[in-house]
Amino acid sequence: MLADSIQLQVLTATPANGFLVARFAQQVNRTDYIVSGHTTAARDQLQIYRTFPKRNGDSLGVRKCAVKYTKDIEVLNALSDTVKMPLIVELSFAIPEGTTNNQIDAALVMPRGLLTSTSAILEPLTRTLEI
Repeated sequence: MLADSIQLQVLTATPANGFLVARFAQQVNRTDYIVSGHTTAARDQLQIYRTFPKRNGDSLGVRKCAVKYTKDIEVLNALSDTVKMPLIVELSFAIPEGTTNNQIDAALVMPRGLLTSTSAILEPLTRTLEI
């Protein structure tokens, strides 16, 4: 089980010490954490999911897990009215059973680079849908 509170480090100076998320709810195969300032009217939460592998013929199956960050933000709609909408960022994994920790670590190199080098891919993709 993950800790009841987790300190997430960030690469920017704001906020200086990162984010502290606290366990809010737990269900089967899902844990919800909230960031300080979270309310039912303005979500600021992190959800962590898992699915256990299921054997299929000769395959031992695939472990699936994901992290989903949701933050409600205000945007203008088509009528120029301010409305709250969820901004969602998801990261998911499908790991064949039998994968070694070294193989997982090696595979995480690319996503880490993607997340830390936002100007190369993430900024053009998320701002103008450039691919």
